Amino acid sequence: MNGGTTADNPDVELGPQAALSFSMAFHELLTNAAKYGALSNADGRVEITWSIERRDKAEILVASWRETGGPPISNAASERTGFGSRLIATSLSACGEIDLAYEPDGLVLVAESQLAKLQFRNDLGIDESGR
Repeated sequence: MNGGTTADNPDVELGPQAALSFSMAFHELLTNAAKYGALSNADGRVEITWSIERRDKAEILVASWRETGGPPISNAASERTGFGSRLIATSLSACGEIDLAYEPDGLVLVAESQLAKLQFRNDLGIDESGR
């Protein structure tokens, strides 16, 4: 990315299923950004942020991917739902709510998930105490 990178996000530990879901989605987003989006030219940028918000006694992880400076998004591109778009939607929908928008300046994805659900480790036979 131009201008280097910055990170001012909290540390978040993900369980195995959430880690797989996020890594698959971000890999697909990165691939698409390099081929068609913000990272396909020298002026584009991708900003990835996440935060933890408290809502109704639950901690919610809010993660976002925002592309800027890429080529203009055509209406046809925003209406296509290819394999990659379905992979992103199904991977992250399993963790919580997602909003995927094709803004004039670039693709924007916001995923919101209960932190406790993302950290669930019982699928490996590990309880919350780590045993």
